[in-house]
Order: sequence, then C-alpha cells, then structure tokens
Amino acid sequence: MSEAVVTKPREGKFNKNAARRVRVAGKIPAVLYGPGHDPVAIEVDPKQISRILFSETGHNTIFDVEVAGQSASKAMIVTGSASRSTTS
Repeated sequence: MSEAVVTKPREGKFNKNAARRVRVAGKIPAVLYGPGHDPVAIEVDPKQISRILFSETGHNTIFDVEVAGQSASKAMIVTGSASRSTTS
C-alpha cells in the first residue's frame, strides 16, 4: 500500500452538472463511502488513477486516499467505474 492518491473535496452541489464541470476541468468525480462514515464527494487526478488501474494488479489494487483538509488517509479499492467513448 505504498501508493497514495491525493484528492480534493468537491464543493457545492453534487448533481450531474457539477460532475460534468469536474470532468471538463480534467478531473474524475468520485465518492468515498463506507460503514460508519459520511460519504465524501471528491475529484481525482486521472493520471493517478490510470497508473493504478493499469498496473499489474489492476482493479484489485488497494491504495490510500488522502483527502485535502482531512488528517487521516483511508485504504480504498475501485469498485465501479464508467468510461465514456466518443464516436464520430
């Protein structure tokens, strides 16, 4: 678990338009959640996530997420993702 992904919490509304704005800015909108914790909407650098997802262990990689403004880091695993392809 030496890999740590540094994220930034998202502010404001958490609807489709807000997620679209995050994607236009070149980031990936995501939500951290787990038992006993409130969900936290974050934006992630796609280069960091791609490096993890395309590693030898791929989607089964457990990594730490450091949310700016919070002291603790958490062990995470990607449980779902979606990609949008464009066609001409």
